[in-house]
Amino acid sequence: MPASDITIEETTGADPLQITLRGRALPYQGLDFKGVQRTAVTWYPGNPKATQQVLGDTLDDTTAHGTWKAKFLREGTDYVIVGGGYFGQDLASENLVIAFELMRARGVQVKLTWGTIVRFGILSEFSAVWAREEDVEWTATFAWNGITDILFRAGDPTVSGQSVLEGTQAMDDVGSEIPDYMRGAYSSALQGSRRAIRGRAVQLLGTVRSIAQQVQTGATAAQAMVSRATYLAAEGIAFGRALRDENYVTGVLVDDVASVLGVEVWRMRMSGAVLVMAAAGSSEATATDLAYAPPAQEVVIVRQRTSLRQLALSAYGDADAWGQIAQANGLTSSVVEAGTQIVIPRVAQSPTLARGSF
Repeated sequence: MPASDITIEETTGADPLQITLRGRALPYQGLDFKGVQRTAVTWYPGNPKATQQVLGDTLDDTTAHGTWKAKFLREGTDYVIVGGGYFGQDLASENLVIAFELMRARGVQVKLTWGTIVRFGILSEFSAVWAREEDVEWTATFAWNGITDILFRAGDPTVSGQSVLEGTQAMDDVGSEIPDYMRGAYSSALQGSRRAIRGRAVQLLGTVRSIAQQVQTGATAAQAMVSRATYLAAEGIAFGRALRDENYVTGVLVDDVASVLGVEVWRMRMSGAVLVMAAAGSSEATATDLAYAPPAQEVVIVRQRTSLRQLALSAYGDADAWGQIAQANGLTSSVVEAGTQIVIPRVAQSPTLARGSF
């Protein structure tokens, strides 16, 4: 691509640091922005066509290097450094080295823009070798985490969608460890269910990113996330039940205890991974539901003796939904007396994951 400004800016912090490189401050040409789609290819005995599982995109690190010569660099023309509590020095090359060292040491999320290329990640390494007092050869390495500014930190429960992201990876990891002698019995129906769960997870994370990028989240977008998370949870439960009911042992030639145990151990691990995924989807639905809508649609005072079925019919148009009202108010009877204050909850949007669902 043609040479243009490279802007590297911190995306967090009260006084983010921003470095713009132009002209003779630019790195040597030939920066490598490489992306790889991770896949797992399996060849089955006697089958000329392999199965291929898509595991997700990954971005390789990018390393830039060049030489900054003080006599050729002009501040404001060849480079601009703003923010970060930075104080300029006499030499242009020293200014740039200090700014890059500061950005590396702070270790915060940065955005690199070069023409049409945009990457988000961390300035993981920076080195400067002084050829003489005014001139320095430099190398900077960026570890990317994506092409959007949504940063998922491993183990951070405060990041929306993180549990689904980790659940998807765990399910893929366990799935790739299926014993060779049971691959043929891993029915196409179950493979289809697993692909559907992963596709639903990708949809959910896409909605998470879309919502996170909006300052004001509309009710429609929030409801889309709730709906997709709900389906993810439901499909996870259904897949787990099918996994439990599938009889692999009769579908493969196993004649030893170790092989049978290997099948069962794998099935238990996959069931556990799917259960975690289903719970993550349900949790995301509940959290989003509560965040963008009040837990109750109204509070009423019953003026005469009535039944919860009648209240449910008036509130929801469905008398059979009276259990929602009973549960919200801690009632064991469907009949309420005059003068009782009743909370009318919103109809639940996500399924309940009962213990031992599969």
